[in-house]
Amino acid sequence: MKYTEQCFGPVAGILLVIGAGGAFNKVLLDSGLGVKLGEILTSLDMNSLLLAWFVAAIMRFSVGSATVSMMTSAGIVLPMLPQYPNLDPAIVCLAVGSGAICFSHVTDSGFWIVKEYFGLTVQGALKSYTAATCVASLTAISLTLLIAQIL
Repeated sequence: MKYTEQCFGPVAGILLVIGAGGAFNKVLLDSGLGVKLGEILTSLDMNSLLLAWFVAAIMRFSVGSATVSMMTSAGIVLPMLPQYPNLDPAIVCLAVGSGAICFSHVTDSGFWIVKEYFGLTVQGALKSYTAATCVASLTAISLTLLIAQIL
């Protein structure tokens, strides 16, 4: 029982973040904003996977949480999928996930964990950790685009 009680704190935090992302996603869908954003974004002459990556990266920069940005981006990107019938939804998930790992900064709890664990200054964490997440994101979308060409 003691171990179970110790686990509730971290699990509750994770569930709250996921719940907030789901709620924000539901607001986007129910308000029609997700569909409208999807229509506007589809009108851009842009690769659909890059578009999904871009939406997720902007959401990550805005809200900080990778989980919330993935769930919110899914609500925005989902209405666009019927316009790309040959696009595998699994590849779109990879594009959204790769965008959601970009731009970790001061609004991200992981940023503070890394900063504290390594004893970095905020500026040092921005220069190292944020830059590393951007490189990881760009690498991931590049590999996703490669996989999309192969499949």
